Amino acid sequence: MIGVAVTMPEPLTAPRVHFRAATWEDLEELNALTNRVAVADDTDELVELEDHAEEWRRADFDPERDVVLAVAEEGSIVGWAEAGVSSSPRDGAIRAYAGGGVAPERRAEGIGTALLAWVSERAAAKAAALHPGVSVVVFGWGREESSDSAQLLRSAGFAPARYFSDMRVEFAGWAGAEAVEPLGEPGSVLIRQPGVEDEEAVRLAHNEAFEDHWGSSHQTAQRWGEMWRKRVFRPELSRIAVDAATGEVLAYVLSEVWVEGEQYVSLVGTRRAARGRRLASVLLGGVLEAGRAAGLSKAELGVDAASPTGANGVYERAGFKLVRTGVTMDLPAR
Repeated sequence: MIGVAVTMPEPLTAPRVHFRAATWEDLEELNALTNRVAVADDTDELVELEDHAEEWRRADFDPERDVVLAVAEEGSIVGWAEAGVSSSPRDGAIRAYAGGGVAPERRAEGIGTALLAWVSERAAAKAAALHPGVSVVVFGWGREESSDSAQLLRSAGFAPARYFSDMRVEFAGWAGAEAVEPLGEPGSVLIRQPGVEDEEAVRLAHNEAFEDHWGSSHQTAQRWGEMWRKRVFRPELSRIAVDAATGEVLAYVLSEVWVEGEQYVSLVGTRRAARGRRLASVLLGGVLEAGRAAGLSKAELGVDAASPTGANGVYERAGFKLVRTGVTMDLPAR
């Protein structure tokens, strides 16, 4: 628990709502609302109740302090805000997440404005408590600049910082993975599924691989361990490339299943010294073939539209196609 005073948003003059802190008893109804908002906004960010609960159990998260609800007169939840903080500072700043949503039928009433004001302050305060003396950048996420969420963020002073692409492969019409072999001495790289024992080695590879990725931060052992052990992680749909001589993890492609029948490629990375050896293409082809063999209907991923590694081309060659664009929006550093 982060020891920062938590206050409710300022009372609203128009909407027939009141605000209160979330409790565990609210989770089922809130989960239903988040999924309804995801469908309405076409974000595809659907989450099952058990996985939502797992997110609430993270060591650095306290739902009764980090989540505020907007509740209608009849008692139903019509909006929420949720604060989060990146695992570690990057370039002298820590990024703090301001998230949330409002039921489609209750938008344009001022509910989102009040929730965003609250969560921006809460996220900044939480980040400052965890990382004293470090500059804080509060950010939010919009489903394209014309979306309700992006327009709300802009009205509160947030500005576009980076664009991301959501891409998808439909296995029904997929031609299969391209025939690619790793460059280098034959037998010098081993391709296999990750095991429990690979957790730390893959974390170290990830931290190095993402050193030059915009907005990324080093994953602590605790935060990475929570990800590695969560229910949605699928080692059988993941692959790592290991140096046969040293045992070092050179590259990795990790998959999750948040929605039954759908594969989400959550992380793709290659150590800088191993780039240019086609490792990402080999691993990506392997996880897609595994997903299709498991009877899944499609695979999706998100990628920085300006990735410095040329990842977009790798995904397109594997059969991924653009389905939507999103934008990360930042408040000026505090």
